[in-house]
Amino acid sequence: KGFTKVEIVNLGDGENGNDGLLTVRVTPFERTWWNKQPEAPTILRIASCRLKAVRPLPVNCGATGVVKTPIQVDIIPEAIRIVVGRRVRK
Repeated sequence: KGFTKVEIVNLGDGENGNDGLLTVRVTPFERTWWNKQPEAPTILRIASCRLKAVRPLPVNCGATGVVKTPIQVDIIPEAIRIVVGRRVRK
């Protein structure tokens, strides 16, 4: 059984932060007996992204902290706005 890593970036290596698009990198991992092997990532260039899950999953939002799905990520000129479903309590 494997898992998937989803990264949403605006200022990654080689990215233009003012082009009006986010880069979404979806990397599936397959578990083996000894380690986790990444498969080839799917890279999408989009203006808006909504993450949902059957049950709430934790999402690391950098300086905002850890929140739970569902989340909406939109890009607006000269800024990023993250609209969050609910916060994770410690």
